[in-house]
Amino acid sequence: MSLVLQDWFYAGVNPLACFALAITFLALYVSLRIFALQEEQGTLQESRYLKLWGRIESTSEDAAASAAGANQGVARLIEVLGEAYKSRAQEYPSNLPTKIPRLYSELREAGSGLVLWVDDEPESVVWERAALSEVGIRSVCVTTTDDAYRLIADNDFDVIVTDMGRPDSRRAGYELLDGLRSWGDKTRVLVYSSSKKPEHVAEVLEHHGQGATNNPLEIIELVALQLRLANEERVNRQPLAH
Repeated sequence: MSLVLQDWFYAGVNPLACFALAITFLALYVSLRIFALQEEQGTLQESRYLKLWGRIESTSEDAAASAAGANQGVARLIEVLGEAYKSRAQEYPSNLPTKIPRLYSELREAGSGLVLWVDDEPESVVWERAALSEVGIRSVCVTTTDDAYRLIADNDFDVIVTDMGRPDSRRAGYELLDGLRSWGDKTRVLVYSSSKKPEHVAEVLEHHGQGATNNPLEIIELVALQLRLANEERVNRQPLAH
C-alpha cells in the first residue's frame, strides 16, 4: 500500500468510496444538464409551434376575409345584373345566381382593364358598367362614333362595346367596326344591341367583331373572355428577358 493510501486508510477515508461518490456527482450533473437542455429545447420548440400556429391562424383569417369579400362581390354582382335585366325589360334568368360565382372569378382573373362603351343612351348600360366596376374594371361611355374615334386615338382600350343603331345611322355599330379595321385597329369589339339572332351575330363576325348579344349576363361574359384574351396577348408580346 502506497504512503498516500496508507494515510487515507489510517484517516478513515475509503478512496474507492470517494471515487464512487465523485462518479455519482458527475452523473447527477450530467443528468441535470441534459434535463436543462431538454427544457430549453422544449421551450424553443414550443415557441416555434406558437409562431407556426400564429402564421396558420393569420393565413386562415386572411383566407376567411378573402372568402367573405368574394361572397359579398358575388352577391353584389347578382344584384347589379338583376337590375340590368329589369332595365332592359328582360326576364330574369333562374340560373343567374348559379352562374355568377364563376363569372366573378373570371372577371377577377381577367385583371384590370379599360372598356369603351358606345351608346347614344348611356343610361341603358348603367348597370352593365356597374357590374364591371364591381370587380375593378374601368369603363368610359360616349354617345357618338366620332367621340369614340377621338378617345380610341388617345387611349389603349382593351375592349369596345357598341350598340348598333344610333340617330345618325341604323348601322352605326358596323360603321364603327369598319372604320377601326380600315385603320388597322385590332381592338376587340362587341355589339350590345336589341338582337342576338344568329344572322346578326354572324354579320358582326363578318365585320371582324368578336361577338354580339342583347343579354346582360352574356355581354359581361363576353367582356370577361375578351379581357382575358387581350391580357394573354399583351403578355405574349412582351420581350423575353435575356
